[in-house]
Amino acid sequence: MARKKAPAAKVVAEAQPKQVIYVGPSFRDSRFKTYMVFRDGVPEDATDAEKKLFVPISKLEEVRKALTQKGSAMRIFFEDVVKEHDKGGK
Repeated sequence: MARKKAPAAKVVAEAQPKQVIYVGPSFRDSRFKTYMVFRDGVPEDATDAEKKLFVPISKLEEVRKALTQKGSAMRIFFEDVVKEHDKGGK
């Protein structure tokens, strides 16, 4: 009887890029500063709104343009973080 080989393990791509850059607003009382780079992906202590503003470094130019366009998703995410902060959120 021929022995069947076990299927080779598939390499699963990571869900998020390793290095990301924060493109959100900076606040004195926040550890996240605009254009701060994080080597190990999105920090766990980021709020849900802030997490949307961590992007792969390779997308920075594209995202910076989107942030200047009123009504773009990235602009809305940016404004949501400002509103959250102004309401006394993190």
